Amino acid sequence: KVFEFISSDSLLASVLPSIVVCIYLMAIFAGRRYMRDRAAWQWKKQLAVWNLCLSLFSFMGMIRMLPPLIHNMNTLSLRENMCGDPYGSFIAGSTGTWVQFFILSKFPYVSFVILALHIIL
Repeated sequence: KVFEFISSDSLLASVLPSIVVCIYLMAIFAGRRYMRDRAAWQWKKQLAVWNLCLSLFSFMGMIRMLPPLIHNMNTLSLRENMCGDPYGSFIAGSTGTWVQFFILSKFPYVSFVILALHIIL
């Protein structure tokens, strides 16, 4: 089953990644400016729980994505793996959904780093 959130032929599909990256960078710099004169939040327990959940999530993603990766490495050449169409070989289907989940899991992490630890850039 193919999970296609946005049709690859639409204008939004080509513009959305740039918009998301711009919002992401603005949030990083706005968060740094907001926290400049404030004390770091004491979220040790919350960060520990978040890291545990992120570790479990990453393990599930690895379990889900390892079989297609091994299959592609055994059946396709290095050139096909590196330069071929990722939609046809890796990004389509539930594996692509796990890739997207992994990417989206990075957004809350940056918020934790900015608010709790005062470190970034």
